Amino acid sequence: MDPRESASPSSLHSASTSSSSASSPSSSASTSSSSSSSSARDQTPVDNDNDTNMSNHDHTASPNAHTSKHAMDVDGNSSDDDDDDLLQSKNNHNHNHNHNQHSSPSKAASKSAPPPSAQAPSSPQSQSANTENVSKHSHSKTQSEEFDVEITEEDYESIAIMIDELMKDDPAVRIKAIRSLPIISKALGEERTRMELIPYITQMIDDDDEVLLVLIEEIYRLLTLKLIGGQRTVDNQFAYCLIPPFERLCQVEEKIIRDEATLKFGKIIHDMPYKQYAFYFEQYVLPLFKRLCNCDWHTARISGATLIANAFSRFVELWNEHRENDEMEIEEQEEEEANSHHNAESNGVDKENQRKDKREQESLSQRLTRYKQEMLSLLTELCHDSIPIVRRSAIITLGKMVSVLTDKQEVLDHYLPLFKKLASDDQDNVRVFAVDTLIQFSHIFNSKEVREYLLYYIRLLALDQAWRVRYIAADNFINLCKMLDKQTIKESMVNYFIRLLQDQEAEVRAVAISKIPGISRLIGIKLSIKRLIPVISTELVSDSNKYARASLASIIIPFCYLLPHQIVIDQILSCILKILKDEYPNVRLHVISNICEDIDDGDAEEGGGASKMDQDKTDIVGAEEEEEEEEEDDNTDMDIEVEVEYEVEITVEIDENGNEIEIDAAQEEEVNGGDHRGRERKVVKRKRKRMEKQKQNMNKMKKFDISLLEESIIPSIMELTLDNDWRVRLGIIEKFPALAKQFGLKFFNQRLFALCLASLEDNVADIRLSAASNLFEISTIFNKVNKDNFQWTKEQLIPSLVQKIHSSTHYLHRLIYLLSFQYLSEGLGMDRNQDLIKEIVQFMCNDPVANVRFKACQIITLLAKHQLIHKQFVHSTLSQLQHLLQTDEDTDVRYFARQSIEALSKS
Repeated sequence: MDPRESASPSSLHSASTSSSSASSPSSSASTSSSSSSSSARDQTPVDNDNDTNMSNHDHTASPNAHTSKHAMDVDGNSSDDDDDDLLQSKNNHNHNHNHNQHSSPSKAASKSAPPPSAQAPSSPQSQSANTENVSKHSHSKTQSEEFDVEITEEDYESIAIMIDELMKDDPAVRIKAIRSLPIISKALGEERTRMELIPYITQMIDDDDEVLLVLIEEIYRLLTLKLIGGQRTVDNQFAYCLIPPFERLCQVEEKIIRDEATLKFGKIIHDMPYKQYAFYFEQYVLPLFKRLCNCDWHTARISGATLIANAFSRFVELWNEHRENDEMEIEEQEEEEANSHHNAESNGVDKENQRKDKREQESLSQRLTRYKQEMLSLLTELCHDSIPIVRRSAIITLGKMVSVLTDKQEVLDHYLPLFKKLASDDQDNVRVFAVDTLIQFSHIFNSKEVREYLLYYIRLLALDQAWRVRYIAADNFINLCKMLDKQTIKESMVNYFIRLLQDQEAEVRAVAISKIPGISRLIGIKLSIKRLIPVISTELVSDSNKYARASLASIIIPFCYLLPHQIVIDQILSCILKILKDEYPNVRLHVISNICEDIDDGDAEEGGGASKMDQDKTDIVGAEEEEEEEEEDDNTDMDIEVEVEYEVEITVEIDENGNEIEIDAAQEEEVNGGDHRGRERKVVKRKRKRMEKQKQNMNKMKKFDISLLEESIIPSIMELTLDNDWRVRLGIIEKFPALAKQFGLKFFNQRLFALCLASLEDNVADIRLSAASNLFEISTIFNKVNKDNFQWTKEQLIPSLVQKIHSSTHYLHRLIYLLSFQYLSEGLGMDRNQDLIKEIVQFMCNDPVANVRFKACQIITLLAKHQLIHKQFVHSTLSQLQHLLQTDEDTDVRYFARQSIEALSKS
């Protein structure tokens, strides 16, 4: 049955009245005894009743919601009278709202409200207004650390309406009421929030998804705003009262709700006061974990596995803190013993105190160890669960637990066997998370230990039968390689990588191809030439899948930056030219997009996220291993075919016209036989060229020069700018500034300038806007390179734009040219934009299309507000605007002309 259809606790329906009654002298006396007893209970974070409720908690409403029913004697009336009133209120409510069986709190709220002399009755409209005002005031304080909203007597009737709306059928009404939970909690007070409000909203868990998402957020805010009590969010002694609602939220079937609940609940569990209260984990958190992990519903076991990681990380932090304190105490004790040998009597007292502290510290150490063992035993059970998604959650939690551990032997004994079991799981949706978990072992094991314990599983995952597992392994292949030494990478890992490059699934090939530059850096130039380039040139460049070819196109230029120029010419250039002629436009676009980027930019994604692991490995790898790696790096000599010149002696004969004719061996025999027809012959030296293999050092060879591709990319650029797909055209247009920066002014003027101007008249508005914004960026690039005070802009760009706008017959094109004038005027400044201002004013007055005229007015207004119009143009522009205001027939033009006049007058 829907919890919204069950009877609500009677105490909550008088909830909004208790604070109002407490504010009056007559009610304060009647409630003093109950408040004193409750405050005494709340001095400690737990009482006997709550202990029982938490330990025997079922998955229904908390017993606190009913046991506190008779303690809510708000006005000094007996509980029977209250029950009669609430029953009558319930009957009235059922008569008016058959869809909701809850009793309305409005009658109980008005029963203890101030008398008519103090408060005038309010209409339903005013009640709704009050509710909105209070709710808005609550939202304005969402991000603040303290919830300092003051609840007045006039607000209590609105709060009663909020409570009633929590159980309405309309989800929008319930969401609005749930967002007012901080206001309701503030009116109830800390104790009643814990004892009544939280059990009440626990019954609302079985609800719509959008309602539950808001409910999760607002329940968490009760803690962050310190409305449940306590002085701070971290180590809050009353955090246990949020366990019942979150426990139910962690068991819902909808994954989005469950994930959001475990995220918020995980933060609460991590920040609970385990150090201040020794019983906290055993009394609250451990029973919660056992209930979740042993629940029949798999959703509860999934959430239980996720939450274990949060508490485990906190205990590891406390353990490390405890160990650091022990080390500091040992050092201090040694210093004191060295300096206090003459003070025997006082030393006896100090030693006794030290022994006592040591016993307490040992007790803390044992307790933390026991807690870790309890959570490990629960995780072990989940790792052997019969449902795959539970085991999947367990392997994710295992990785989080390993990531915070530092004891190598502990990991070897307890956590590595669990990983081996899950990495060999028969379900691929479990193994797919094994790669991320395996990487977490990198800060525990050095490269030799990784090779001994984990290399088999790296191979297992990289060559897994399921393509999703291979995909994740390929995506994380660089991080996997960095866990190992260079020798293992070159001997084993490169073979696995080649297998991934040749994978039968296109998705796996595509992600593996994207890692080629990063792998090349790890294995060196020599092995890259020997193993990677043949696969690229023979298989990948002609891959049947367009996405795999697009992935190759996006990395081939960064890969070339790692290689010597001669190697690129001999073995890679033909691949680049073939990609630039690919039938798929996005493949060609990927090459040009990366043609101006350095290898560091192209490789940032592969290297990102591994910086911490690199730092950790630097600490682990020994000095001897580093020396061996340096020796291997120095040995980069290999045989390279190079073109060399040499001299040969040949025989030539001179004909009647004085031309030298080379004589080959057969002709020379004829000549020697006497048939030379009286021609003169002689032996001369000539230069020849041939390919020879030479040993060269890869590190000393000239690196790849991108200018080699200047002529090759022009046909592709022209084809892309004329492509039928406007997104492809937009992509290449956006690369014009980068191409201008890379290849320089001469190349841009000869090859790209006409294309750049032509893109201003494209049929797609986004392309025209992008082309207009490119002009000033290109102008700035050339000004920085040449340092000529925007000479190219003034002598070539602006005259070309002026010529184009005057010859244009389409008003949309003229609008773009005016927009280009605006961008250039803003960049050039007031002293260099006079020619552009003249053109803008001219079209403002004379263009036949009203849209162009008021666009020019808008530009004048913008430039005037930014003080970019020279004083010598202000007077003349004002006079022309006045004339336009008086003579133009279009109302929009006159409106924007008036705005321009105002802006110019203020400037």
